[in-house]
Amino acid sequence: MGLVQFLKDNADLSGWAQFAGAMIALFLTYWTAQYPLRHRKRQLESSAKRLLLNGYESFESFHRTSEHLHLQAINLRAAGLTMSEVASEIDRFPLFELEDQGSRSLARSLVAVSRLLRLSELSLQDMAQNLGASAMTEDEREDLRIFLAGQMKLVEDILSGAPLQRPDPPVTYYICD
Repeated sequence: MGLVQFLKDNADLSGWAQFAGAMIALFLTYWTAQYPLRHRKRQLESSAKRLLLNGYESFESFHRTSEHLHLQAINLRAAGLTMSEVASEIDRFPLFELEDQGSRSLARSLVAVSRLLRLSELSLQDMAQNLGASAMTEDEREDLRIFLAGQMKLVEDILSGAPLQRPDPPVTYYICD
């Protein structure tokens, strides 16, 4: 009651009290309207990070198990299929709803990991085709593990934000007469 009596006694301040109440009401209305948008952005960011980790785990899982298997073409095709499915999930993700679209953004990371998964799938398919019905030799399996370790390293660099370097292509000189 003291505040009401104070405002009655000081009629000049009642306008300011109405203004303060209106500002608080506007702020609360704005905050309430923006809450679903902020929640959606957090959900999208969380889902994108989960997809990136799924991409890494598809490489890591096959890398870890390839050490203990006598790899045949079916194993390579199955790993390629897994990578393809994770890449498909990433490709279906609404990238343009993510807030940041810069060069080191979550959206770019998703695209890069998806392309690495697709490239690895193609490589595994080719290895499976060349392998035929026989099992991989120890040297072939070690080459595969080196390839997978390299892909995992690239994904780790993407996830950590480390600067990526383009590989230097082999230089071929042509002499024109």
